[in-house]
Amino acid sequence: MARVWYRGQQSRAHHRATGEVIVTEVEDLPIGVSVSVWTFAPGSQVTLGPSYDDQRFTVLSGSGWVDSEENGRQDLKPGAAAYVPIEDTPTFGSADGMTVVKVFGGLMMPR
Repeated sequence: MARVWYRGQQSRAHHRATGEVIVTEVEDLPIGVSVSVWTFAPGSQVTLGPSYDDQRFTVLSGSGWVDSEENGRQDLKPGAAAYVPIEDTPTFGSADGMTVVKVFGGLMMPR
C-alpha cells in the first residue's frame, strides 16, 4: 500500500551561488547517499567546494555547462551526467536555466 508523508521545507538557496540556485533535498539515505534537485535560474552559476565523496549531476531539463581545471568547459543538456570526484571543485552554470538531480555518495558512481 502506498503511503504519503511530508518532510517539511527542504529547499534553500545555495550559499555559493551567483544568481539564484535553489537546492531541494529529496532524500538522505542511511547508506551515505543523498539526492537533491538543483534549479538554476537563467544566468546563475555555482562553484562547488571540495567534498568527501563522489557526486553525479544529471540534467533533467534546460541547458548549461560545467567548467573544471582538468576538462575545461563542457556543455550540458537533458540526459547528460557530470561526474565530480572527491576534492574536485568545478563550476556549474546556465545561461537559460537548468534543472539537475544530484546524487552524492556511495560507491556506485561510474568513473
